[in-house]
Amino acid sequence: MDTLRASWRQIEPWYLFMVVLGAFNVGFCIMLVPQFVVASFDSGLAKIGLIMSAWTAGPLIGPWFSKYIDKWGTPKIWLSGLFLINACLAFFVQYSQSVMSLFINMFVQGLIYAIGYSILNLLIVRRYEEKEWHGRTGMLIAAFIIGEVIGFGIAGRIDAPAVGFVGASMVMIVTSLLALVLVPDFNKSLFENAVRSSNRNK
Repeated sequence: MDTLRASWRQIEPWYLFMVVLGAFNVGFCIMLVPQFVVASFDSGLAKIGLIMSAWTAGPLIGPWFSKYIDKWGTPKIWLSGLFLINACLAFFVQYSQSVMSLFINMFVQGLIYAIGYSILNLLIVRRYEEKEWHGRTGMLIAAFIIGEVIGFGIAGRIDAPAVGFVGASMVMIVTSLLALVLVPDFNKSLFENAVRSSNRNK
């Protein structure tokens, strides 16, 4: 019971963004994009693999972007911007007129997923002591999996992919605004812990 309480105390409000990422970037892409491809392009089944591979390949360049996170702004600005861009990309999937335009769209969405995932994990590393990393990253991964389950469940009940894309974009716009309020800075907690420790030693 004490372990369970400790685990719940490790949940932060900003874990919500991992739920949204799992639901509306991952879950909706996997469920709705193949339906759209089959309905919109000749030999749609053959093109699903190509287009979904773009979404999978996007994260390959994620590490290159991740090393600039500290230099190009704060976590809240990064996540807010990423979700806003993702909202636009999700909305415009339904207007893709060519396989290439959809390929690029999905590649960028995959990249956004990777960078967002990295930032949320990096928040744990930068804000908490090493002894807390395992428990907190575990809860963060659980939030992501919960998001995927939600995304698959909702997308599975949507008959028209376009409705799902519009819905996902609206959720991500709201999430972009919430990121400006809920996402903390990297080093605040570690700084506060260091101050407390220093005060205790005096």
